[in-house]
Amino acid sequence: MTTSPHDLLERLAVPRLPGSEALKDIEAFLAATLQDLGFQVTATRFVAHSPLDAVAVLGAGLGWLALLAIPLLIFPLPTWSAALFL
Repeated sequence: MTTSPHDLLERLAVPRLPGSEALKDIEAFLAATLQDLGFQVTATRFVAHSPLDAVAVLGAGLGWLALLAIPLLIFPLPTWSAALFL
């Protein structure tokens, strides 16, 4: 059983996308660790639905626009930039 915080962090701090092998490995690791500590582990599968499911691609596609627009709205344009529009 892994006991040190560094070992646990090394084991858990990995990219794990939904449905990936990495996620399945971590689920199994956590279940085994909790069982070793005396807990009863029961896996429950569920599917989450959101009203945002239909626009998830749109939101992801426009996220870069906010990264560009926010600095332009917060900080004033430098004086030399006026020459670009003349």
